[in-house]
Amino acid sequence: MEKRINDIEKSLQKIVERLDSMESLLDSLKQRRVSENIQIQEPEKPETISLFPKIFPGITRIRIFSVIGRTFLILAGAFLLRAFTESETFTPIIGAIIGLFYALLWLLVSGRSARMQDSFSASFYGISSVLIAFPLIFETSTKLNIFSPFQTAIILFVFTAFALILSSYRKMRSVYIFFVLAALLTAFPLMIKSGKVELYSIFVMLISLSTLILKYLRNWHVVPWISAFFVNLSMLFLVYLSSSPEKLTGRYSEISVTFSLVILISFIIVYLSGFITATLLLKRRISFFGMFQSLFALVIGLFGAISITHGIGIGYYILGVFALVFAISFYFIAFKYVNAEEKVNFYYYAWMAFILAFAAIWILFSKDIKIVSLGIMSIASIILTKSIDRHTTLSIQSLLYLFTAAWISNLFKFSFSSFIATQHSLFVMSPILIFSLMLITIVYILHVLLGKHTEAKIQIPRFIVLLITVIGIFGFIVFIVSHALAFNEDTVELHKLELIRTIILSVSTVLLAWLSNKSKLSELSYLVYPILLFTGVKLLFKDLGEGTPMTLFVGFVIYGIALISAPKIKRKKQESMD
Repeated sequence: MEKRINDIEKSLQKIVERLDSMESLLDSLKQRRVSENIQIQEPEKPETISLFPKIFPGITRIRIFSVIGRTFLILAGAFLLRAFTESETFTPIIGAIIGLFYALLWLLVSGRSARMQDSFSASFYGISSVLIAFPLIFETSTKLNIFSPFQTAIILFVFTAFALILSSYRKMRSVYIFFVLAALLTAFPLMIKSGKVELYSIFVMLISLSTLILKYLRNWHVVPWISAFFVNLSMLFLVYLSSSPEKLTGRYSEISVTFSLVILISFIIVYLSGFITATLLLKRRISFFGMFQSLFALVIGLFGAISITHGIGIGYYILGVFALVFAISFYFIAFKYVNAEEKVNFYYYAWMAFILAFAAIWILFSKDIKIVSLGIMSIASIILTKSIDRHTTLSIQSLLYLFTAAWISNLFKFSFSSFIATQHSLFVMSPILIFSLMLITIVYILHVLLGKHTEAKIQIPRFIVLLITVIGIFGFIVFIVSHALAFNEDTVELHKLELIRTIILSVSTVLLAWLSNKSKLSELSYLVYPILLFTGVKLLFKDLGEGTPMTLFVGFVIYGIALISAPKIKRKKQESMD
């Protein structure tokens, strides 16, 4: 017995020794593997799709077909609901409501996928929801007449708004794009088919406002351009119908012109307030889209509203007050950005204020008050140009205000007629012409007096103001002299009238050359040779045909003296400068 126990112990000992040898062999193999850098080949990864790798990275072909397959199954469910409805298992309204909830379900699943960082599946579930909801909404309103146009608009807005809120919260940009495009493309056919232009214009405007908010909240920049195009189109269509009562027939007969006016004003307020909020509160720089759409909102909204008020005869002056309030506000905001490093916000607000101020003046005032108001704005702009704005913005605006005032007052017509009319009685002075001449003279004097701040790049507006001033003064002098010579006579003989013009032009060149010696009036020298040339042409083509020997003698003498004197005076100035 004892011998058998010893044999078992020896056997166990041999087993232990063999295990130890195997363990040492395994250790040596491991060390050899490390020393020789033996690498075990990893299993091949499934082939990935390189299409849109930045949007959906690492998506396999199998995954793509799987998600597309699921999309078709989802759509199959929608067709099953339709089959139950058509077989009268469900009433049409119950089928429509179940269909909307079915679309809502997959929108929620899309949000859940986005929460799980699966943007690819979220996009396809979002597309499924779009393909179910919007055709259903359109068909239930137009073909089945289950919902009224107002109910359809409410359903469309609530569903779209919920989708946009969820898209923003889960940062599902692709779902956001699908829903905005689907909503806009559904709203326009509904607008045309139902005739409820006002209702769906409001819907499109609200969608556009939502895209504007998300542009600044999420930096989603493309879709606002698309929504702006649709809202501009809807407002143009509204203006087209509302501005002509004869077009309000048939399906469009229920359009309220007053309500259309409110919508257009709201359209302006929505966009302008949006950009004000973005620049002032969010400290954003106005974008090209902001400039573009602000201009379109003003042109379509304000001038469309003006065309409507002309048709109905009410609300015209309310528009003027509205434009005036916004103009004042925009000028104040513009001055906030005068000293900013980037001037783009200043330019935006200054030019928007200019357009609004111009519109307000045009709407609110009669012709004479228009000229006075434009003159005040021109003077104020040039003073502000020299005190706070070192750029061309307000200087150009001052020039535009001034030029418009001169044009409305017929100053240019008066001045040119004083040089070409065959009788002095054909050009008549009026109090508003005198005011206009005083106005342009004051503006040019302000340019001269405040010229210490003038930079090279604002010389062009100043020179144009000088041209307007000289044209006006020439016409005024011809008027005064010709009427003084006429006394109680009905007319001044034409050859005498031509001589008066030649003398005034010749003397003016010498006077301008002399005044240009003053450092602040140096730009006057640029007018000397053009006026001399004009006078010479006039002598050859007008005076020779209409004058007498005596008037020609006097005219040629005066002109010859001017030709000799004016260049010499200019040369003295140049020599003194050298």
